Amino acid sequence: MSIEMVAKRPLLQDDGGRGLYSTDDEDEEELFTQPPSKGQHALKEKVTITTHVKLLTAFASIGQFLFGYDTGVISGSMLFIRKQFGLGDVWQEAIVSATIVAAALFAFIGGPVSDWIGRRLTAVGAGLLFTLGSVVLGTASGPPVILAGRVIVGCGLGLTSMCLPMYLSECAPAKVRGRLLLISCTFGCSGMLCANIVDGFFSYKKTNGWRYMLGIASMPSVIMVVGFLLLPESPRWLVKAGKLERARYVLEKLRAPEEVENELSAIRKICDEDNVKKLEAGKFVLLRILRHASTRRALLIGCGLQMFQQLAAINTVMCDTESNSAVCGIRVGSGVFSGRYSVPSNQ
Repeated sequence: MSIEMVAKRPLLQDDGGRGLYSTDDEDEEELFTQPPSKGQHALKEKVTITTHVKLLTAFASIGQFLFGYDTGVISGSMLFIRKQFGLGDVWQEAIVSATIVAAALFAFIGGPVSDWIGRRLTAVGAGLLFTLGSVVLGTASGPPVILAGRVIVGCGLGLTSMCLPMYLSECAPAKVRGRLLLISCTFGCSGMLCANIVDGFFSYKKTNGWRYMLGIASMPSVIMVVGFLLLPESPRWLVKAGKLERARYVLEKLRAPEEVENELSAIRKICDEDNVKKLEAGKFVLLRILRHASTRRALLIGCGLQMFQQLAAINTVMCDTESNSAVCGIRVGSGVFSGRYSVPSNQ
């Protein structure tokens, strides 16, 4: 089964008040005129999205949701962990930051790992790390075990941030690739929102509420693992691995029948060009990027945006909101429904 989504084709020419459009057909280019309506600059074109692409988008969205949830959930749970175990500032800082440090390190190795074992198995590995880390956190007996669980979850975050956008972009049709990636990334923010809601919901349990906050993430992570085990590998990775027939079989599930051969030929051409560039400039991708002005500028812009995002202290907001609120004199209430926070009368 498939659904049809709408993509817009650009206006080619405006001739005397008449709009000239192209259907962008593979075999022939049909040009025709029609009176332009107010604000109309494009022709709607049908794009087929197969069931496998929809499922891949859904499971990738679960991975992004877990990224946001496991990043933000520590904000509320840390208040109860600190009180129950009598933690000092050093332990609190270590538990909060361990996930971010592990995520940064595994983001670096996520690319080589996905090139080695494939995008799908890397996503499965990330889901398993999420599950293991959530179980460890939910059953932790003390601060060292909590720290270990946070490191495990961070490893999953790093792999997810690298492999899931790559996996989805290589499998999604080019004309809707951006929209599907946007849908997936939106779930990262939804995960942060859900983490704060869950923190508030379990805040009435003073002793073990934090276990539910941290351990509940194991449920969507299991769904993620099962889902990716049932999905096919990226066709581009299969072509790079020399598995052309398998790549054709996967494309038959991801594309309309008339698009399979053209897509396979395009992927083969790109992979051949990539192999030539590796021979000319070496295997290190960063060195190849720095050799060309256009890619250097793109890298500078991307890294600059990330730098300013981090300098804005967004991680402090996500990970330490409740702790900072407590320092300001706002104390935890009896639960989300009765008012999560209350301000002392002398403040």
